[in-house]
This record gives sequence, C-alpha cells and structure tokens, in this order.
Amino acid sequence: MMKWSLIILIFCVVCCNTKPTMSQEKFSIDIWDYRASLSVTLHYHIDNDSVIVEKEGGVQDDETQRLISKRLNNAERQRIIEGLSSLPITKLEDKYIDPLTEDGDQKTIELIFGEVKKEIEISNVYVEDLAILITLVNDLLDPESRITYSK
Repeated sequence: MMKWSLIILIFCVVCCNTKPTMSQEKFSIDIWDYRASLSVTLHYHIDNDSVIVEKEGGVQDDETQRLISKRLNNAERQRIIEGLSSLPITKLEDKYIDPLTEDGDQKTIELIFGEVKKEIEISNVYVEDLAILITLVNDLLDPESRITYSK
C-alpha cells in the first residue's frame, strides 16, 4: 500500500506542476526603427503567435501600412524563447545613446519575457546583446524587411 501511495504522490507532483516550461514562456518583442531621413518608422512586433511589420509614416495624414503578417511555427517560437533565455535582459541599460550624434541609427525596443519587462532606447550605439536580439528577429524576416544594426 505504501508503494502505491508513493507512486500516486510522485505522479501528482509531476502532472500538477503548473510552472510553465520554456516552450510555454510568453514573450513580446517590439522594435521601432526610426528612419528620420525617410520620415518613416518601421515597427516590428513579435509574440508567441506571430510576426507583424508595419510602416508608420512620419508625415501628417500618412497611414500605417502593414508590410508583413505571419504566424510563427513551433521551431521559430522555440528559437526566440531560447534566444531570449540566453540574454541578460535585466542587466541591459535603459538607454544607449551617443550624445555626439543627433541622427542616424535610432531604435526603441520593448521586451516582455515571462515576468520581465524592459524598454531600451538606442541612438548610434552598438550593443552586442541587442545585436543578438535583432538577429533573432531578422531570422524570421525576408532580407528586404530586416532591421539594420551594425557596429
């Protein structure tokens, strides 16, 4: 009888564990890539379900245009979750800004991964961990839709 009680207890513990596994971890990535010289912003939104890229015009009466909308498959979703798991999200600064340059490469990134939320502003500064994040996003996109970010 004791043996069966132990087996039932182990079964209940294993089956009733409600902690999400890594493949169930909720995430959201938003990247706004400001292209001031063109008066547009490209907004990239990636979550557990999909990838959406929109072009937001910077001139009055410009309408937002959806460029890409696609569902993530399981392999893509898992790759993003593994990539986010390896990033030191909580250790990233809120701002990476070169005060000597007023235009150029400017982005805002908002990350939500599980219970962690982080907003980052980038202006003409290269950060290796953010390059890894952008590569994760770019791997989901056609070459002409990818985010530019280089040293």
